[in-house]
Amino acid sequence: MSAERLRLRATVGLLLVVGTLAALLVRLAGIQLGDHERWEVSARRQHFTQVESVPSERGALLDRHGRPLARTEKFPSLAVDPALVTDPEALVRLLARELRVPPAETRAALAHPSRFRYLRRHVADREAVERVRREARERRLEGLVFLEEPRRVHPAGILAAHVVGFTDTDGRGLEGAERVFDRRLAGRPGRRVTLRDAGGQRIVTARLPVEEPVHGEDVVLCLDAVVQTFAEEAAQASYEAHDPEGVVAAVVDVRTGELLALACRPTFDPDDPGASPAAARRNRFFTDVHEPGSTFKPLVMAAALDAGAVSPFESAGARSTRTATRTSAA
Repeated sequence: MSAERLRLRATVGLLLVVGTLAALLVRLAGIQLGDHERWEVSARRQHFTQVESVPSERGALLDRHGRPLARTEKFPSLAVDPALVTDPEALVRLLARELRVPPAETRAALAHPSRFRYLRRHVADREAVERVRREARERRLEGLVFLEEPRRVHPAGILAAHVVGFTDTDGRGLEGAERVFDRRLAGRPGRRVTLRDAGGQRIVTARLPVEEPVHGEDVVLCLDAVVQTFAEEAAQASYEAHDPEGVVAAVVDVRTGELLALACRPTFDPDDPGASPAAARRNRFFTDVHEPGSTFKPLVMAAALDAGAVSPFESAGARSTRTATRTSAA
């Protein structure tokens, strides 16, 4: 090959390289100067996802002496990402054996188009969940998502169930003190922005601003758990002995007006309120209309004392004798 041909080829190659670099520079200038805002928004949308909520811890409900009536504990939950499942039938058999999830329920979750479906929430048998996790890891069964989620528990069982009330699956107060003091108990969730890589996976080591949550307050009720126990026993005994439509037993401190105990029958389990009918969850002390009866006598006596018709130091017999004397005189 002659020297002239070599120079020609070198010149053409150089022109191609220079032309390519020039085109890239023009394109880069167009991106940086002309479409800067559009590409910046696109990059942020790809790497910085929507703001995630950082949940707050719900406060406890306590009796007047600090005994817990309701508090929050963490329980394992199990979900699935159908797009990542490689062996659906093996997953169906595993969940049916360890967690008693019906095969039809698992297959329906796997067939769902979403990327996240709950299979079981707040599982009490933590060992069973750990067995599922271990076997899924050993057999390389992809797609399962293991979570730790808060759930309301009641250490005293059904004690004061109608006063304490209950929450929904996500911890929002629905009845009783749980609903009345929901804002104080719930606190305020925090916020954080997550950083994602090119594959959409969250970069957990990224140092990004986080607004810390404000945890809920503990609420102390005027109930006394010991007095409440006696009221529950009295209400249950009356309910069993007379088979009424409902029973209410209340204990009030007459000096302060504080409600020391309030028991209703029928009752319900606040850990599983849906298992009882609405009538059992109704707080009859506040919702039902009661005939005055003997409860009206203190008002009559107060009026008599105020009018001077009777004295607080005379007996019922003295009042009867005085009434009879007045009648004879008349």
